[in-house]
Amino acid sequence: DLSASLNATATLSKEVDPTVVCRRERTRCRAYFYRGDYAASMRALQFARQAAIESGSSLLRAQIGLTDLTLSSAAQSLEATSSALTDLKRLVAHTGEPHLMVELRLCVARAEARSNSLREAEKHVATAEALLERYPNLWLSGALELDRAIIKTLNGDIESALHHLQIASDYADQSGHFRTKAAALINSAQLLSDHGEAKKAQALFETAIKQAQHHPQLLVAALDGQANFFLNRGEHDRAI
Repeated sequence: DLSASLNATATLSKEVDPTVVCRRERTRCRAYFYRGDYAASMRALQFARQAAIESGSSLLRAQIGLTDLTLSSAAQSLEATSSALTDLKRLVAHTGEPHLMVELRLCVARAEARSNSLREAEKHVATAEALLERYPNLWLSGALELDRAIIKTLNGDIESALHHLQIASDYADQSGHFRTKAAALINSAQLLSDHGEAKKAQALFETAIKQAQHHPQLLVAALDGQANFFLNRGEHDRAI
């Protein structure tokens, strides 16, 4: 039981390696978040942050800071996270870890895109891409292509957006990263639906729903997209 395990973490013996605790609680944090249990996710994140501080590792502290920024930025503006972001930039730079730098750039790019600062978002994505050319990472490349597709969509370039979603899907096939694959499916289906490609859109929605059965956030996104698809077609009974 994850809840029981999380509660037990608070009473861990001092003999437990804080590095192990940090990594474990960071994993729990993300698992809870994607299951839709935000409160439990934040408790796990706090345990992970405490363990990172105890470990004395700037790398772990940077990883926890990035996890926090990634999850919180899904609901907050860039301005709301600016204070934490300034400290995190210094910490990530101190580690010298290129993949953390890529993650940070992508987090900022998403925040800029949500603020409709698309040129700034594109600059951060381009910087992240340059780093990945030198330090390849299939998962991060997939995430980058998802972000680039969103920027293209906001710019009204649907053809390019679909192209980047296909690249993201290809990277996901290579890396095995499920959420990237599912996101590419759902986003592609929504774009195709909005532009009259009904048959293709419906097939992608059905595939996404089938694959996301045990992933609440992704399942809700897929079902919501499909419901809107049916509403736009006037098939109200199927949308319910």
